[in-house]
Amino acid sequence: MPSSNKSVFITALCCLLFYLCKCYIPDLNWKSTEYSTYIEVSVSKSLPVVYPLRNETELRHLLSLYGISEPSINGGDSILVRKDKGVYVSQISGKRRIALGMPIGINSASIEDLKALPGIGTELARRIVEYRNSNNGFRKIEELLMIKGIGKKRFERIKPFIDLN
Repeated sequence: MPSSNKSVFITALCCLLFYLCKCYIPDLNWKSTEYSTYIEVSVSKSLPVVYPLRNETELRHLLSLYGISEPSINGGDSILVRKDKGVYVSQISGKRRIALGMPIGINSASIEDLKALPGIGTELARRIVEYRNSNNGFRKIEELLMIKGIGKKRFERIKPFIDLN
């Protein structure tokens, strides 16, 4: 195996080990970051930039740098600023939320976002959205156990990555 492939393999293996330890060894005292939230900003067709923020003051400062006066922007939002100064707000994707250590809100997540959860594929994500829509949302995360295909083991696996938002 060429040395570049070995380094990629070793990096991937280390990431996998870290993930498995964090998910399956809950007794470890993982330090959380000093940041309370993240905002993703894209200007026109440029690549998005994710900003870690500690408080509301930093959020307001960031928004002013981009000339955004939207009062309804919150942590976890993805903001697209168009050349015509139009501002479009959505959520940071599920994959990116998990990578940043942010929970995925089961009351607002799309099927694609839910597929970022460990052990959740397209069909199970679809069932979650169907259950949510037919029950006016989730009142507690344990309601996921009512969905066919989510047992106690799978629920415990995804529990650290979800909230009710």
